[in-house]
Amino acid sequence: MVLYGADGCLAFVTKAGYQTQAHVERDGTFVFLMSENLGRDELATIAARLKLAPKTGSI
Repeated sequence: MVLYGADGCLAFVTKAGYQTQAHVERDGTFVFLMSENLGRDELATIAARLKLAPKTGSI
């Protein structure tokens, strides 16, 4: 499953054995999520809700 977010997020969600895995890339930042309890749709929902961290010094 490949997801394209309106904000430029690209996510690949796959099933590998007992694990669901999500590879997410947004604005040059890469995140890898995995779960043995959540399904593809659930992990995709979490991946789609990730937000960029504030830039250093802007807190």
